[in-house]
Amino acid sequence: MTSTQSKKKTSTEQMKYMVDFMSENKILIQGKTKPSEASLIKKLWDQLTAALNAMGCGPFKSKVQWKKTFIDWKSNTKKKQENV
Repeated sequence: MTSTQSKKKTSTEQMKYMVDFMSENKILIQGKTKPSEASLIKKLWDQLTAALNAMGCGPFKSKVQWKKTFIDWKSNTKKKQENV
């Protein structure tokens, strides 16, 4: 992966897929989870990362980078909502 790939903006298709996936797997959105759910959460993030990277549009990111992308999107969405 080159430095330009890691800086490339997440595509609209990737964001839509991520939001849809999160809607279907709400456990990923929750801030606090039980220790028994850790393996499920890891598995879901692995699935989401593989699917987003396989789309062929937008950047290729690690699981940690996709988590940050989601957290940043969620934060920005909340800020926009507060300003309405």
